[in-house]
Amino acid sequence: MASTRWRDLLIHPRSALVVVDVQCGFVDASTSPTAEEVMSLLHSRGEEFETVIATRFRNAPGSLFRTAIQWDRLAGPPETDLVDGLEAFADFVVDKTTYGAAAELDVLLRQRSVLHVYLCGIDTDVCVLSNAAGLFDLGWRANVLVDACGTGGGSEAQASAIPLLRRTVGPEQVIELRP
Repeated sequence: MASTRWRDLLIHPRSALVVVDVQCGFVDASTSPTAEEVMSLLHSRGEEFETVIATRFRNAPGSLFRTAIQWDRLAGPPETDLVDGLEAFADFVVDKTTYGAAAELDVLLRQRSVLHVYLCGIDTDVCVLSNAAGLFDLGWRANVLVDACGTGGGSEAQASAIPLLRRTVGPEQVIELRP
């Protein structure tokens, strides 16, 4: 794990970390490093966040994922399980059946008097982007930790997501610590 990377991350007081869909069914050869990096961040700096929220996707029967995209994965355990160790760090787990959960996250963030939001997780080009944009729409500066984001969509999808995030939530909110 690359825990030394996270020492350079500025974590503001009263911050929340939203870990998006780091679930067993989304972890494969391309996203395994992302899951490891998320856990590295939590192990090295997790206690500095006011709250940690994990989202968990479940592909519901009759969903558009099934009917429009013909994608039927992540319908239940073990695919929907959070990766080992993540739930121990999570103050809250938000279950969702769509790409985003901004409304539910907004309620929790306001209840916890959070001022700063950081996001990481899987898939950068879909669920991370959707949650960051949704939080932005609700008035939050959603800081995306690119070093702890990845996608099963491949390197092209990951590379495309970064400029989209910069355009959507602002260039200063897209944080990359890698050289």
